[in-house]
Amino acid sequence: MNVSLSIPLEEYIQKKVSSGLYNSASEVIREGLRSLQEKELEKERKEKLDTLLIERLAKYEAGEKGIPLEEVRSSILQSLKEART
Repeated sequence: MNVSLSIPLEEYIQKKVSSGLYNSASEVIREGLRSLQEKELEKERKEKLDTLLIERLAKYEAGEKGIPLEEVRSSILQSLKEART
């Protein structure tokens, strides 16, 4: 596989190899990809947890207040969207 990198990225990789932390450019790239995978997995885990918490909170609030579940869920999702912007 051939990969084209910008000059700043090539310099960064070479700097990491020169530091002695890595033996080759391939090691630096592999470490970067592993880090990206971990970051994506963590994001997926957080999204699943958010979904689960929203569902449980919506069910609780709907039961407690006699509000339709879908209405509570929509309200919670809207609040989350507003908080993220």
